[in-house]
Amino acid sequence: MESGRAYKHLSSNDIGIRGAAYLSENKTWTHLQMLQLSYNDIGYGGAVYLSRNTTWTNLQTLDLSSNRIGEKGAECLSNSQTWTNLQTLHLSGNNIGEKGAEYLSSNQTWTNLQTLDLGNNNIGEKGAEHLSHNNIWTNLQTLHLSGNDIGEKGAEYLSNNQTWTHLQTLNFSSSSIGEKEAEHLSNNKTWENLQTLDLMWNKIGHKGAEYLSNNKTWKNLQTLELSSNSIDEEGAEYLSKNKTWTNLQTLGLYGNRIGGKGAECLNSNKTWNNLRLIWDK
Repeated sequence: MESGRAYKHLSSNDIGIRGAAYLSENKTWTHLQMLQLSYNDIGYGGAVYLSRNTTWTNLQTLDLSSNRIGEKGAECLSNSQTWTNLQTLHLSGNNIGEKGAEYLSSNQTWTNLQTLDLGNNNIGEKGAEHLSHNNIWTNLQTLHLSGNDIGEKGAEYLSNNQTWTHLQTLNFSSSSIGEKEAEHLSNNKTWENLQTLDLMWNKIGHKGAEYLSNNKTWKNLQTLELSSNSIDEEGAEYLSKNKTWTNLQTLGLYGNRIGGKGAECLNSNKTWNNLRLIWDK
């Protein structure tokens, strides 16, 4: 038991396809709420077997990270009709690609989904478009898309989604986000509850910083991670002019080139009265 929840932690156990098949035949774990199977190389076949299970109706958290399930595995999972209570799904590092993103987005069962981790999956611009069309995940709070080359159009599609009104955490680190992508994200008017935006290890530059600073929607933003983004003193000056993020507590800027002048500009900001931490190494 963990916090009163029934769970099975089986990560990194060489379970493979056959092991997944045995697990899928289970008929007794009717109270199972958490199943962790990351790093088990279950592959597409393992995803097929797991998706056929009809016993785990109370499953809330499923972790299948780094299992090589591919796009067909994502399709099988998306077709499951059993996990109506699923709240957290970890699928990072599975190479599901654009088609896999399309399959997941079309799922009609996971109406309670709150956390979706799709980092490092070769999703690309088209995959981002498919995800943006989702209108079922009305409770989605956390979306991880780090390590995916979503491109300018992908950023625009995601920013235009009208369903994820409860989104609180958005991770786009290492996702080839440049100034135009930052512009599209900054135009978003849906994510009024956004608290954490991670854009680390991208290339938004000073223009991207300007676009972000002009956003008027993210009034609840608490953490903004902009480390390693080719932001210079001009970009720091743009950020310093922001008057929307009154709840900002953490600002990550290390690995940029803001210099002394940029630091002076940031210091002049009168809006971030709740700021507790600036990462600037």
